[in-house]
Amino acid sequence: MLHVYAHERRVHGEDRHLWFRHGTSLVACVIDGHGGPGAASLCHERLPSLYEEYHDDLVGLFRVLHEECVRELPCKSGCTLTLVCISEDGRITCANVGDSCALCLTSTTFRILTQTHRLQDNPYERARLM
Repeated sequence: MLHVYAHERRVHGEDRHLWFRHGTSLVACVIDGHGGPGAASLCHERLPSLYEEYHDDLVGLFRVLHEECVRELPCKSGCTLTLVCISEDGRITCANVGDSCALCLTSTTFRILTQTHRLQDNPYERARLM
């Protein structure tokens, strides 16, 4: 049975975070909604069960979530999604879309785990959208 621990930020009702176990790994996600709660809510609801199927294909997981948002939402809301999986042996897998980021913190330093998609910080994204 999948146990999901979730939270919704109530400022605009758009932001979510959740974590769950997949086997012996811990999966944590941050979803930052934009333009309404629709996409954030859909991703929040669907991500744990889709992760069961797509845990070895995070690009596919993100693609399916995007396709479901486009197909099922009457609104034009969107969201960022940052997903971090920490395995029992300490391996970290991270995937993200949008401008949310994940950090690995120690008592003396930090490391950014995500790739920024902000246009001012990412030449590839600027070129891709031109």
